[in-house]
Amino acid sequence: MLESNHLNGAASHFCDFKCRYDLPTSALLALVGRVRMWGARPTGVAPLVPRVVAQVAALQSHSLALAILSATAGCLLGWCTNHAGPWSLSLLALGAWQVSVLGGCRHSLFVGGLTMALAPIFWLSAGMFWVSDFVPDGMHASRWQAVSVAFAVCASLACLLPLWFLLVLGARRIQPNRRLNAGTVAGIWVLSQWAAMELARTTGLIGNYATLSLAWVDTPFARAWLPLVGVQGFEMLLVALASLLGLMVWRKLHEPELASRRSALTALTLALLLVFMPSADWTSPVGEPLAVYALQPSTSRQQEWTVAVRDQRLDQLLHATAFAEPGAIALSSETFFVEPPPNEGYGRWKEATQLASDRQVHLVIGLPYGLRDNAGLHLMNAVVQISPQQESVYAKQKLAPIGEYLPGAKWLGPLYEWLTDAKTADVAIGPPGLAEPLFIGEHFVGASICHELAFSDLIRQGAKVSGWMVNLANDAWAKNDSSYHKQVRSIARLRAMENGKTVVRVSEGGKSVSIDSAGRVIEEAGSFGETTLKLQIQPRSGYTPFNIISNYLPVLGIGILFLCLAWTTNHIEIPRTRGEY
Repeated sequence: MLESNHLNGAASHFCDFKCRYDLPTSALLALVGRVRMWGARPTGVAPLVPRVVAQVAALQSHSLALAILSATAGCLLGWCTNHAGPWSLSLLALGAWQVSVLGGCRHSLFVGGLTMALAPIFWLSAGMFWVSDFVPDGMHASRWQAVSVAFAVCASLACLLPLWFLLVLGARRIQPNRRLNAGTVAGIWVLSQWAAMELARTTGLIGNYATLSLAWVDTPFARAWLPLVGVQGFEMLLVALASLLGLMVWRKLHEPELASRRSALTALTLALLLVFMPSADWTSPVGEPLAVYALQPSTSRQQEWTVAVRDQRLDQLLHATAFAEPGAIALSSETFFVEPPPNEGYGRWKEATQLASDRQVHLVIGLPYGLRDNAGLHLMNAVVQISPQQESVYAKQKLAPIGEYLPGAKWLGPLYEWLTDAKTADVAIGPPGLAEPLFIGEHFVGASICHELAFSDLIRQGAKVSGWMVNLANDAWAKNDSSYHKQVRSIARLRAMENGKTVVRVSEGGKSVSIDSAGRVIEEAGSFGETTLKLQIQPRSGYTPFNIISNYLPVLGIGILFLCLAWTTNHIEIPRTRGEY
């Protein structure tokens, strides 16, 4: 009878909570039903259902507020990465996220995991909202956006949440009386974020799209730290600072009698180190500046490849070559020509190559390149260099998911057609022999194609021996006002600062841009239409610390962060309001 009355009371409490906040009952029950009730030992399905109802009924208004705080923090982080700032708001959003996680763990492990998951979901959803532009005219924009963002979110949470729960449970086992302290939870929060970053870095699933550093790209802090630790190390510093700020707020709200000066001193020290770290020129100029002609073609989302379009681009190439000084470089966008060049030059293509040879001009053109092996002929997205003394090729190493290849095409082909009403192009990954930097004139040039620029490790490999870097891109799929253009421009600046080398990004459907080794924009196209930019590029020699020790930084950084957190938050327990972990 007592058990029946308890269940009736829980059900009544849950109905009142549902009516007050209008939560989707079936969805919430389905979600909670998949989570094992910590501390419970159900012997079958029947005892589990009442516990699920009781767990949902236990979500009081403060728990809902924590979930809203986590989601709001994620939205703010996504907005900051889309608009390159304000950086202070992104730091406050990170701290608010951690406060919501600490508050969630104070209630239960389930609420803590919920607040841990909501922020990255809304972060990636807001930060990668531009993926709907991929579908022409928004025909299936909502479908495509939902699937693309869901893929990015799942890739991020695949490492974040399992590690979070495992570490929390492990920490609970070794803590006295199985009680977590705030420092332990904060340390696990930091470690889980590092693991998610490491997953994205090693697997190449997302790259630096919607990454935290995009909100800080205009700050002098980025100029000082990125050559030292790269994007991942810089973001770990920001996460550590936000973690300390969040712990200070937590102490003020819940443990005022234990508030000490140590946490404030550590946060202040880390903030001063972040702000006042002096910047240095790790690379030095070498040789004379190079004359580079960036050929940005005219295009539109509806434009098809025709003979007229091909001739228009040949005219642009011939015009730039005819007026270029000897030793200059004519640099085009990605797939400037969407058909491979003829094996034997003839017609206007022969005219262009012959003119370049006569005037000693180097052509660097984006076009498909065929490679034949035992399996047949494969087309690769490539950069072809045609110089008076030599020819060489760089083939794309990281293909764009969906756009250039479909993961699991044998099973997911119908899904792709449902999303885009089209079939993916059959593009092959370039072999390792075609991944080396190009040698143009007297300098090596690190080449990359389109979204490869978002992968720090890939660019770093070519930047080590290169005097400058080029990125050939095709942004015609994105709308002119898309936040994607802002993000890739900021990503190019991150790559320049990390490697201490100039980056030239030539785009079709976007604004071509030249960025110096300090991340400053030297010159940018004034429109999205056809134009030719004449640039003066200064090659540089040398390495940044990031070029040399990047693979060792995460372990070192995590060790330092845990020492800081352990020193500032020792024995600050999180009081539980109900139940067990």
